[in-house]
Amino acid sequence: MDLIAYGILGVAASTSVYLYYVANTTEYTQSQIRARISSQWRITQVRVREKMHDETLATYLQQSGLRITAATYYYVRALATLLVALFSIRIVVTVGNPLVLVLPAGVWWFFSYHSYGPMYYVFRLLKRQHTLVINKELYLLYVLIKQQLQFYATRPRSLYAILQRLTPRLPKLAQALNQCLTLWSRDPKYALDTFAERIGTEQASALAKILQEVESSAPEVALDILEQRHDDFQEERLAAFRQRMYFRGLVGFALAFLGISAAAWDFAAIIQLYTDSMMQFQ
Repeated sequence: MDLIAYGILGVAASTSVYLYYVANTTEYTQSQIRARISSQWRITQVRVREKMHDETLATYLQQSGLRITAATYYYVRALATLLVALFSIRIVVTVGNPLVLVLPAGVWWFFSYHSYGPMYYVFRLLKRQHTLVINKELYLLYVLIKQQLQFYATRPRSLYAILQRLTPRLPKLAQALNQCLTLWSRDPKYALDTFAERIGTEQASALAKILQEVESSAPEVALDILEQRHDDFQEERLAAFRQRMYFRGLVGFALAFLGISAAAWDFAAIIQLYTDSMMQFQ
């Protein structure tokens, strides 16, 4: 009820100010003020439109594997800030603590994706995890292509037909592969370069170069080209596996250390209590 009363009071105050302004200003002054407001509104619209199509944010979202647009991200940011602002106003009205008014600014800062904002590091972490998932599927694509070439060794099939057949089995790469297949008729090299650029990982670029060699070579040597690069892909997979194991080892060590520290703290507290009781007994 308090919020409703304050809302009615705000509307009444705004109406009073507007009526006073209309009654005490000339038409020329009013037209100038309206022109300034319209100009600022158009400038604000242009800036908001540019923000909604922020290429940097779009790149972060794509590399992180988040299937949302930059505009959606800004809408979520604005909505979260608005909800926290309403909650803060509610607390100020009911409790009277003005410090909570900094919470909306904190939420807005939390969603900042620049180097000074938390989401920048969240995006980096998500990108690292997404890259591992994508590279795993790229390696699967490499293995499946090699299997297809081995299976159809006596009656070779085109690389386009193989990719078209394998696309439904690779959900993480499906969109990039479909785009690649769409551009294939224009130029296979350009299509594979577009595929690598859209995926955005080093392993995607390496696979695109291999497939370009396969496409431009004779069917009988295509399998040999893939076999020659198998060790490179295997090494990258092993390096990623070692990195995951190292990270898991660090997490395990940290958890074990925390457990031992907690047990040691409890043990020290028990010894202290026992010592105090012995001193009192003496």
